[in-house]
Amino acid sequence: MFYKDLDKPIESIELSGSDGNLLMSFRNGDTGEVYGVEAEFLQQLNMFEGESYNWMENFFVAGNFTYSESEITIQPFAGTNLTNLTRPLSGHSKHVVNLQLGFDSDNDEHNATLTYNVFGKRIAFAGVNDKDDAYEQPFNSLDFVYSYTPFESTSVKLSMKNLLNEDVEIMQQGELLQRRVEGQSYGLSFNYKY
Repeated sequence: MFYKDLDKPIESIELSGSDGNLLMSFRNGDTGEVYGVEAEFLQQLNMFEGESYNWMENFFVAGNFTYSESEITIQPFAGTNLTNLTRPLSGHSKHVVNLQLGFDSDNDEHNATLTYNVFGKRIAFAGVNDKDDAYEQPFNSLDFVYSYTPFESTSVKLSMKNLLNEDVEIMQQGELLQRRVEGQSYGLSFNYKY
């Protein structure tokens, strides 16, 4: 369990722009708080007996789950009519899930991880002039990293990000306000220490 008391947290807010343009700014809230619970686990997959399960000895699964609540209080300020003066913190998700399937070879030459992460919807910015707050929608991320270390001084790493090819979406009052194409990314690196 955890609890954090925040003094003057920074919040992203929408400003009233001309011609329907979206303008963003940042303001300090008065007070804020975050509280919740977190659970995590790590389990080697060597728990099965028998020769047919030997291949699982070097695999593990790990993960964590966080559930939390937050609240901010912010005062009105000149030029902007905030819709909600008390609301959840910008960027805060009620739940976050991380899962990992990993492999470490006996000689530490080969390491691989497949990671999954998802967070619940979160306020992207505070709404103004009776418009609801804008929410970034849940984003499912699946990434893979493999590294090969044939010598202590040499390693090669392959990384693949956003294998589910999801986009970041921000919704306000049931309408898609913004879509950011994250795309997939791939990397190959070589490292030599001398």
